[in-house]
Amino acid sequence: MAGGCALNSVANGKIREQTPFEHVYVQPAAADSGTALGAALHVWHRSGHDRQKRR
Repeated sequence: MAGGCALNSVANGKIREQTPFEHVYVQPAAADSGTALGAALHVWHRSGHDRQKRR
């Protein structure tokens, strides 16, 4: 999950308790700073790289 709402630990706890999801992952740059991370990942994929493979 990402975005400022992803940092709501109460909501994340309810997701784990009241849904079938066993794991909730909030990326480290979950707030507005995640925009740069998303842009970098977008450029990486557009350039033909696969993030699963190391070159």
